Order: sequence, then structure tokens, then C-alpha cells
Amino acid sequence: MRSYACSGAVAVVMMVAAVLLIAGCGGGGGKKKSKLVQSVAETRAYYQVVDLSSGTVTATGAIADLATNAAYRQTKMVFRLVASGSATLGASSGGFGVDADETPRSVSMNNYYIAVYETTQQQWNLLGGGSPWTTLASANPADIQDAHGRYPAIGIAYDSAQMTLASYNSGRSFRLRLPTEDEWEYACRGGSTGAFAWGDSLSQATVAANAIVWETAGATRGAREVGSLAANGLGLFDMHGNVWELCGGGIARGGSWNDPLSFARCANRAAEVIAPSPVQTQPAFETDLPHLLVGVRLVYVP
Repeated sequence: MRSYACSGAVAVVMMVAAVLLIAGCGGGGGKKKSKLVQSVAETRAYYQVVDLSSGTVTATGAIADLATNAAYRQTKMVFRLVASGSATLGASSGGFGVDADETPRSVSMNNYYIAVYETTQQQWNLLGGGSPWTTLASANPADIQDAHGRYPAIGIAYDSAQMTLASYNSGRSFRLRLPTEDEWEYACRGGSTGAFAWGDSLSQATVAANAIVWETAGATRGAREVGSLAANGLGLFDMHGNVWELCGGGIARGGSWNDPLSFARCANRAAEVIAPSPVQTQPAFETDLPHLLVGVRLVYVP
């Protein structure tokens, strides 16, 4: 067997080289390590928190004050991980409020992040979308009431939403966008196979605890402050009612405070049209026109 020995000087050089190699690989907390640590944190995080003013993103596994910290409905936007999986979307004929042309279908979803709250007025301002709710010809003061910017942004036309998000995303390392219809419904259900996130119950108490719709809105007109009622199984608020939420393609989902409970079903959809049909039974929205009942909920793309 052949043996090798190093002189003292060579040994020292090799030791120094090893130390430098370890440091370069992250042992000394260099840039490579910080990027790796960040990548691992983002992979494991249930939440991504975007500071809308600075564009800073913070990944975290839990947010203890999510429901009580006003910043998450004003200057920051919280996105919840929706884990990949399979589900049946749509609805079978004969169910509550189901239209004749609705059919169930199976889908497979990849991981994505969706906003915990509907986008509020202050958040939309920070995104650069202005205040379209103040120029709605059909709006009464009671319909656009605001508590420190925490009511949902409304009057958002699909075309202007796309332009606002494209402008905000420019030059950033992440993107904010409207959800696809499948993403919206999959998140809305939160694992539920019923008509709603809470199942199929139509009891007044259950609906009142979970949805701001015509039957539960009472004498108060207009949307409520986001996060006022119970969250669904994923911890997402206002998936049923309050305001319609735009999805890709100009489709709106979720119903509103001024629409019946049947419109707030997980599977229900309101299509955009250029001209309303005289036989139309579901609401429809033109892509370039703002609407009193329409807002947005965004998706975060790393």
C-alpha cells in the first residue's frame, strides 16, 4: 500500500482552503447560505406577507395576530398556501341553486398562494389602482362606507385590474395576479364537497356566521369590513358574499351582499358579457366597466 504525507506548510494551506470552501458554501453565513435559508423558508412557509409600499416579502409559518392586526388589511397583504391536491369542482344538477348547464369535474391543483382577505380600499390605493369606488354613479354613501380603508375595494373593472397589477409587478421579483377560476373555487371550498365551504346547511344561524349575502345583510346596505365573519377551512375570509371577486378571464365568483345565497355557492360563476342578455338569470359584468358589487382577491406568485 502506498502512503502519502504532507509537509506542515502544505497541511496549513489545505486547512485554509477547506475553511474557505466551507464559508463559501454557507458555513460562514455568506450570500449562498442566505439565499438557501430564504429558499427553504419560503418552501415551508404557510404564509407570504407582502408589504405593499416597499415590496418586501416575508415568509412565515404562522401569524398569531392575523385576525387582529389592522396592517394586514391596510398596508400589507397576507397570502395563504393552498397545497396541491385533487378535488371535484362545479356542481351536480338538482342541487341548491344549481343551473341546468352546471356539471361537476375533477381537477388536480399545484401549490399556490391566495390572499387571506379581499383586497381593501387602502391596499388597492397602494397597488396604484386609485379609488374607483368614489366615482361610481350608482353608489350611495352607505354602499361605499369605509373604516380606515378596511372595506373591500369595489368598482374595479377587469381591464383596469389587469393594468394596475401589471404596473405594480413591473421590476419586482414576484407577481400579484387574479386567480384562475379553478384556483378560486378550490380555495373557496377548503376541502368541502358541499355547496359552500361549511357544507350544505341553509340554516339562518350557519349562513349568518359565514356569509354576507342578501338574506343576512339586513337593513345595512353595502359591503362590510373584510374579515368580519368566520373564515373557511383554509383560514380565508369572505369567500361567500360581501363582494364578487374577479378571476382570470373576467369571471366573477362568490356573490355579494346584494345577491341571494344561491349566488354565493362555491361553484357559481358570473360571466362577463358585452351586452346583457334579456333572458339572463345570473349577474354579468362588462370587462371595461366598474361595478358597485365587484372587488378582487389576489394570488402571489414567487
